[in-house]
Amino acid sequence: VAAAMFWLTRTFFLTDDLDDPRAIVIARDDPSAVPGSRGQGIRESGEGDSTEDSAREGSGAVGRFSSVKAFYQANAEAFSVITVLHPGTGDPINDLLGDREQYFGVTVADTYTSLLILTDALQAGKDDRILVQIGDTSAEGTLVGRDSITGLSVIRVRRAAFGQAYRTASLGNSFRAEAGDTLFLAGAPDRTPVSLSEGMITHIFRYAPVTDGYLQEIRTDFSREIHGYGALFNTDGELVGWFSDFTSGSAPSVRAMGISSVKYLVEDLCSGRETAFLGVLCTEIGEQEAEQAGIAAGLYVSDVL
Repeated sequence: VAAAMFWLTRTFFLTDDLDDPRAIVIARDDPSAVPGSRGQGIRESGEGDSTEDSAREGSGAVGRFSSVKAFYQANAEAFSVITVLHPGTGDPINDLLGDREQYFGVTVADTYTSLLILTDALQAGKDDRILVQIGDTSAEGTLVGRDSITGLSVIRVRRAAFGQAYRTASLGNSFRAEAGDTLFLAGAPDRTPVSLSEGMITHIFRYAPVTDGYLQEIRTDFSREIHGYGALFNTDGELVGWFSDFTSGSAPSVRAMGISSVKYLVEDLCSGRETAFLGVLCTEIGEQEAEQAGIAAGLYVSDVL
């Protein structure tokens, strides 16, 4: 008889030097929400300043911005280019030029001392340097956490390095989105940050099955390449979806996870907190043992962890 353990969990790579003692708190959205649009920003817990952008009422189809150009001009400082510099390999030319990867990011939280930036599947070892560029200013950042299932990652960077030249994106209520709504895409759909496009929602699955649960899936008419990723915004400028290989697979069009269904995960990543997990210990019963015991062959749960 063989024993096997199956973990339904997520793996994080976390730092231990978060300098903001208060956790990030994100307001949750009601899955039964009717179509429409209302932002749900991010707050710090405890008394004092709130980092929430003012919630805006309106329609997902007719919002504050009538074009992707107007949207970008108002929100450019919420977007960043993240460069990961890998250590030298011993090759003189490589060491001179540097082995680097670039990522697109969106600032989703603003604490007293830090900006927290959402990106996708960022790979950075302990010896790598992370540079965050917003506009013309760059500063070193730190990987706070990465979710191994969705690929969502969060980078922390010192807020003082950017003065007032930054913006925090508001997280919208994706449960209020509906087919036909206009969307703005910002990200790296062709793996080149920062790319912009305008499109629409073609279909929404409220509960799409994924590893370890269900997510809202937003299908669109945006095109993408393999490994392309980025964020979707409604016409009020609120982030309502995130897409990547995890959500789109090999599909040529963008399929995104609705932000409302992963706000708990964004909150955990921003706070440097591990997501709770469930595990089961199983015993495998083979054909011979099953026949002797008069039961069906297969896996039997022996313990819940």
